[in-house]
Amino acid sequence: MYIDKRKVEASSIGHQNIVRIKDLVDYIQDVEANHIDGLTELSHEAKTYNMAIVLTYRFLKINYWPKYKEQLILKTYPYETKPFYGYRNTIVYDEHERPVVESYCVGFFMNLDTYRPHRISEQTLKSIGQYDKYDMQYFGRKIIEPKNLKLIKEVNDVVLISDLDYYQHMNNAIYVLKASNHIPQNFIYQYLICEYLDAYMLNDTIHIKVYESSQGYYVNFYDKKQTLKAKIAFLKEIS
Repeated sequence: MYIDKRKVEASSIGHQNIVRIKDLVDYIQDVEANHIDGLTELSHEAKTYNMAIVLTYRFLKINYWPKYKEQLILKTYPYETKPFYGYRNTIVYDEHERPVVESYCVGFFMNLDTYRPHRISEQTLKSIGQYDKYDMQYFGRKIIEPKNLKLIKEVNDVVLISDLDYYQHMNNAIYVLKASNHIPQNFIYQYLICEYLDAYMLNDTIHIKVYESSQGYYVNFYDKKQTLKAKIAFLKEIS
């Protein structure tokens, strides 16, 4: 387990006087990355074989939207890790240890030279450790869209230098940022769900389609050939 603390500063506060969703995701990504970097055997194998953990799914249940100057405690740990992929809980607590955000994600081990799955060694697998998964409701690792979706918006965008991560892909949190800019600004949701299918690179064309349902909004990302690249859902409830 890895534990870190964050204070919500002015740069993370949005127009509703609560933390921006992109910044909240960044907090979670950072604490996860710090823990992974500290796993010696996994880091060594990653460097030896040019391997990365590629995020394919992230689920957040937001019990409370943090406000300015609130102190947060983030706890992250893996569970049910397999040779080719693994799960991880990251829970955000307030200073009184009450859960603010309950989350889990799925990541696959990927060779960056071949873009094929990488099987980690038995030694590395054992070194990661196993924890019991957090007691919350789980919804698999894919977004299941309802049948009554209504297309309400289509826009085009492009991948900029500032959108890239250190793998030269569009950063996972940037999908959330771009998607959040295309839903009604006063819509308050409790669930953020992200499904990542394929990465964008610098200067790639992004075609965004925004769908509305009784539960909230689904924002789908496509390339110029209309190949689906990612899905981001902002939901007030899940039936």
